[in-house]
Amino acid sequence: MLGKPSKCDGVMRILRNRLMRGAYEGKLPSVRALAVELGTNPNTVQIALAQLEALQMVRRVPRQGTFAVPLGRSPNSPGLVYARLVFPVRSPPPGYPHEFWASEIIFAFEEAARQKDLTVALEFTEDVDHAVENAVAEARCPGCVGTCLLSMPLQPRHLVQLSAAGNSLVVADWDVEELVTPLVNFDNHEVGRLAASHLVQLGHRRIAFTGFQSGAPNQAKRVKGAEDLLRRVGLTLSHRLFCKRTPSEIIPALVSGPSPPTAVICDYGAGEAEGIIKGLERAGKHVPENLSMVAIMSERPPTSKRSLTGVILDHEAMGRRALEMLLSDSLDESPERVLIPPTLSEPHTSAPPPKPEDRETKAQGPRPKA
Repeated sequence: MLGKPSKCDGVMRILRNRLMRGAYEGKLPSVRALAVELGTNPNTVQIALAQLEALQMVRRVPRQGTFAVPLGRSPNSPGLVYARLVFPVRSPPPGYPHEFWASEIIFAFEEAARQKDLTVALEFTEDVDHAVENAVAEARCPGCVGTCLLSMPLQPRHLVQLSAAGNSLVVADWDVEELVTPLVNFDNHEVGRLAASHLVQLGHRRIAFTGFQSGAPNQAKRVKGAEDLLRRVGLTLSHRLFCKRTPSEIIPALVSGPSPPTAVICDYGAGEAEGIIKGLERAGKHVPENLSMVAIMSERPPTSKRSLTGVILDHEAMGRRALEMLLSDSLDESPERVLIPPTLSEPHTSAPPPKPEDRETKAQGPRPKA
């Protein structure tokens, strides 16, 4: 296994990333000044500058100093600088990149890279072992700013390998509890808290949490976020409804029993939430008149005309932040965890709970005219 990048590698990456962010225009600080700032010796800085000159990112002029080369280098030049993004599929799904959730992260990552004059090497692979080995190897390549592993099914042994890549690798959209490499993820605790807070403010006291029976850490954090908020106001989740196959399995529990919920947090996504709403309508219940709903979903709107109240997971922010982490200029070896906060969109599927007299009227039908 490769060891961690050397001090020289780290200095080169800091200077390269600063150049890509436009931190230096014209002449760079002297070698001695950079060595003092970065806590290293002048020889290490000289080696790093030589690597950057080979990448055509700086130009060294004898007796004058080192100068930044403006962005806009030719993509065919030997000074090509690139970032890698790896996603775990054998090949792009039908309709890629317009019809699946990861496209929002990939597009944002690519757009942020383009603004930095970076090329993105996009890799689709189901071979996790090979992807991890490549990521660690690329950490030693001067022209590669790093690799983003997007939602890869990583095992503990992979994390041990990835720790050798230092800050030249980011794991995105995956619950890695053992933080051995920089990680960007959604703030799943806040997702659950925000959904529950919205329903409590509307006046709901019987709130259900629904989702697929996955046991994933992100789901557990969302449930805990909702529970923590409810506990603060003296409430608990009235129902935990996890299905194995299709969300329609939970419909009976939402409409029957002595105390059915008046609101539901739907941890399936926009499409599945729409399916639950249609199932409720077939059972004689309507959203939000009989049951309020908050769906946890991406920014992409549902295909139907109905506008869902949603806790929005900003995939574009995840893509942008992943690239920013690769372009950080810290020599600190401790990895960074960045949590993307959710936002609340409040269109038409959440409302205050029905009043008791409203429920009686709906059950008995309209009153006769006098």
